[in-house]
Amino acid sequence: MNELEQQITRILIELANYVCTYGEFPPKGTLSSDGIDMNQLLYNYRNGKIEFTEKQEHLISLLIHLLSKTEWNIREVEYYYCTYGYLPYSKECHKLRKAISDFRTGKIAITESQQKRLEAIGALSTATEKTVRSIEEFYSIHNRLPEYGEYNHRYCDMGRAIVDYQNGNRLLTLGQKVRLEKIGISFKKIQVKKEPGLAIRLVEEKSISQRKINRLKKARDSFIEDLLEDKKILFKEYF
Repeated sequence: MNELEQQITRILIELANYVCTYGEFPPKGTLSSDGIDMNQLLYNYRNGKIEFTEKQEHLISLLIHLLSKTEWNIREVEYYYCTYGYLPYSKECHKLRKAISDFRTGKIAITESQQKRLEAIGALSTATEKTVRSIEEFYSIHNRLPEYGEYNHRYCDMGRAIVDYQNGNRLLTLGQKVRLEKIGISFKKIQVKKEPGLAIRLVEEKSISQRKINRLKKARDSFIEDLLEDKKILFKEYF
C-alpha cells in the first residue's frame, strides 16, 4: 500500500466515523487528521481525479448511498465556487450546469437549507443578476466601473452591458437599478422589469436513518479488520 493509498484509506475511515457519530456528513472545510478537506476528497473521486482500491470503493459506495445525488451535486457546485470564485459555465462542467438549471426550474426538488446555500453563491440567480454582481465585484476590487472590452468570467463584456442598461436596451429590476446607481451608474432611459420568481420546488429535510448508519458501521469495521489482517497499515491512532 503506497503513501497516497494509505492517506485515502485514513480519510475514508475518518469520514465514516464522522457520519456514524453525528448522523450527517461533515460540512465543507472539515479537515481530516492529515489536514485534507474531506469534501475535496469526495469531489476528486466523483470527478475521476483519483482512483480507489476495491475495498475503498465498497466503503465509499455506502457513503454515496447515504448522501443523495442532489446533495452530491450541490456540494460539487459549492466546491467549484470556493475553488475558482465563480460558478461553472464551461462545456466541461455540463453536469454541474445542468444540475443548477434543474434546481432553478424545479425539475429537481431541494430542501430549504439547500436553497439558502445555492442562493449564497448566486447559483439560483438569473443571467442579468450574475452580470450585475460581476460589475459590483469589479467596482469593489478596482474602485472604478468596467469599460468596453473588460469581461467577467462568463465572457460577458461588462462595459457594454453597462451602456445597454443605461440606454434601456437590457432590462433591469428596480433593485438591480438601485444597486448600480450606488456605484455611480446613471441611466438615460430604463424599463424596469418585475423581479423574476423562482420555480424551485422544496422538499422536507431528511436525516440519515440509524439503520443506514449501522450498515455503514459494519462496513467500516470490516474494512479496518481486512486491512489489519493484511498488516498493511496501523490505524490505532485514528480510533
